[in-house]
Amino acid sequence: MRTVSIEDVQRAVEKYYDIDHTSLVGNKRHKGLMEARHVAIWLSRELCDRTLADIGKHFGGRSHATVMHSIGVVDEAKRDDKAFYDRLMTIRESITGNL
Repeated sequence: MRTVSIEDVQRAVEKYYDIDHTSLVGNKRHKGLMEARHVAIWLSRELCDRTLADIGKHFGGRSHATVMHSIGVVDEAKRDDKAFYDRLMTIRESITGNL
């Protein structure tokens, strides 16, 4: 089975949220971007065998603590928000479905 790269995850999230790569990994913090970034980080953790620090590097040099924060945000949102969970699974399927 082909392994999923962080770049694969980023491309899928960028396509789903219709944002460019610079926005995804950059420092802008408006709500739409934040969700996309949190989701991309969560999916990177879930689907790629990489350390938190390594994932952070792919997202504009974020610290492992920031990566952990994103994962926590997504874990909470997917528990509490069915629509968010469905979006998350749709994106996940778009990445893993064609392996």
